[in-house]
Amino acid sequence: MNVPMLLEDMVGKIAAERQSKRKNIGTLLGKVLFDVRTLRKAKELFSEQLAPDFRIFDYLRNNENGLSDCFRDLLDPKGKHGQGRLFLDIFLKRIGAADWAAGAQCLRPEREKRTNKNRRIDVYLKFDSGLIGIENKPWDRDGRRQLWDYAKWLRRTARRTSCQRWLLVYLSNSEPNPCSISPTRREQLKQGGHFVQMNYHEAIEWLEDGALHTKAPTVRIFVDELVKFIRTNVSAELDVSEELQIKETLLASPENLESAFLIAQSLDAVKRDLISKLKTDIESGIKLPYTLLWDRCDGSRANTGFGILLDAKHNKTICFEFESAGFNRFFWGICRRSRSVTKNQQQWSEIYEIMNNAFVDAQQSEAWPWWAWPSQVEFDQDFQNWSTSFQPWQAIHDGSLGRKIIEIVERVGKAFSDQGRMGVLMP
Repeated sequence: MNVPMLLEDMVGKIAAERQSKRKNIGTLLGKVLFDVRTLRKAKELFSEQLAPDFRIFDYLRNNENGLSDCFRDLLDPKGKHGQGRLFLDIFLKRIGAADWAAGAQCLRPEREKRTNKNRRIDVYLKFDSGLIGIENKPWDRDGRRQLWDYAKWLRRTARRTSCQRWLLVYLSNSEPNPCSISPTRREQLKQGGHFVQMNYHEAIEWLEDGALHTKAPTVRIFVDELVKFIRTNVSAELDVSEELQIKETLLASPENLESAFLIAQSLDAVKRDLISKLKTDIESGIKLPYTLLWDRCDGSRANTGFGILLDAKHNKTICFEFESAGFNRFFWGICRRSRSVTKNQQQWSEIYEIMNNAFVDAQQSEAWPWWAWPSQVEFDQDFQNWSTSFQPWQAIHDGSLGRKIIEIVERVGKAFSDQGRMGVLMP
């Protein structure tokens, strides 16, 4: 046996197989891109008649509180939707509470119901037979002991009001935070019929089931738009038609399916490399005394990102943050540097005025004197959810995103310095 020739033959076969896989991957990528571009062109041609990308919720309050308002109003038997208990009874059946709550009188649902320790539960339903609390977590994670405190409050309230039953519903695409409620306690509550987990895919099924039986066209349109919003902004799903086209292409052959999995295995590594490049681009582009603050910007957690400090003395910084894990719900603005910085209304108002004059009229909160979604200023809608959009990653790859961020930082700095109001960013 000629060992060297055998080894050479094996090496040749391995190389040929690798080359074949590379070719398959390249062919697949080209096919997917062609199919999706063709579909998008068709949508563009029919946009005047169908407006497939027009979404009502893009113009409404589309944060966590706005979403909770929608759920509360649909669950209200006397709500303006005029459908009586339709949405409520479908919801009760889905969470396993129909046996004790379906026929019971329901008082008007409340949002932000104050509980113990100054906490507020997102949606609260009181029946003459029991209580239901819904914790709505579309992007952020629950805080320390939060779910356990809600469970204890619901139990005490049920006993105090002589209610027979109580239930805590956790609505999220993620598992409850272990520091919010321990897995052991959670399991005990589940076994006792006091805790239910529900994801947003199940919430969509609830809404679609209700819309199917809704008699008012305006309510059906509203629910359809709400479902679109949840799909794109909470679950970060692709456009349904594009997803179907891509799935059809991937399942067309074993080679396509294998190539798809090889690509998927590499995508996280590609994102890590590009995020690292973005950090390097910003660090090399900013000038002293500006400082980059990098807050574990790896997509693993909500409410993380990075900031640029204009001066070491400042306790407010220019922040670029992701409200949801997976690099989703991107926004930017002026943010307090830490939780210890309390809101000073005069400073907040001055910062808001300066940023409005330099950019646009945007939003304000306890932690952010001024903040904006990408579609409002400087970026476009494609920068909202990075998990389903290639544009941010391409912008990092070609260096344009790093340059854009530095340009924004310099404009912010100029806006404050030109008016001699840098001091408003200090304690």
